Amino acid sequence: MPKETLKTSVDELRDQLGGDSSVDEVNKEALEELAGRIESMINGDGDHWEEALVEGLEKQLIIYEENHPVLTRIIQNILTAISGLGV
Repeated sequence: MPKETLKTSVDELRDQLGGDSSVDEVNKEALEELAGRIESMINGDGDHWEEALVEGLEKQLIIYEENHPVLTRIIQNILTAISGLGV
């Protein structure tokens, strides 16, 4: 179940990034890169969940905490789902 939740949250993140012009290009690219890495892990293309992946998401969470409640919620959902996978 956490993998399905994770996939749904990654899709939601990408949808939000596509429609949110208030996110600067550098951070948008960082989130897209993290989303791609998550999808690789979900699909079994990665050997294990990387600690750096979680750290990257946590950094993005701090960036968006105040001004982007939707992105904050999505990133929190992703972190919760990853945690549910035992990472």
